[in-house]
Amino acid sequence: PPDGAVDALRTLPETGADPRLELGAYVFGALNQAALADVAYIAVPADVHVDKPVRALFLSSAAPAAKAEGDGPRTLGGRTLAYSCPNLLVRVAEGGKLSLLQQYAGAGGEDAGGYFTNGLTRVDLAERAQLTHSYVQEQVEGAIHVDSIFACCDAAASYTPSVVQTGGAI
Repeated sequence: PPDGAVDALRTLPETGADPRLELGAYVFGALNQAALADVAYIAVPADVHVDKPVRALFLSSAAPAAKAEGDGPRTLGGRTLAYSCPNLLVRVAEGGKLSLLQQYAGAGGEDAGGYFTNGLTRVDLAERAQLTHSYVQEQVEGAIHVDSIFACCDAAASYTPSVVQTGGAI
């Protein structure tokens, strides 16, 4: 595995945080971690400048019908929901530079049952690393979308986020 990536994925956001200052992401981060199946990992080596933006696209869809009792989608408030836990780890080494478009989209709203997306994004920027992070959430109307983004920046690192959310019930 990539150097330090597994340790980064084991760390839950806000573990041991002062409850007066925490953002409430621990519960959703723990839920994401418990259901962890896949991770998208983007790594930029030291002093490498990625010329073109990198796109990380996460797609969700409504729940299929359950095949047997206890098998299949979960319900929330009487709605049947598919559940996904996208997990993204971005590491930019010393002096590296990256422009990232992180995008969420999906199909199947309330009529199809809907879906619940619980994402967790970790950004790790080494000294003098630069990340321009564009985050676009375009879930369908009946979707529930939660994402926790945590950025850890070393000395003289630059993290520039832009967020656009245009969908979802939540």
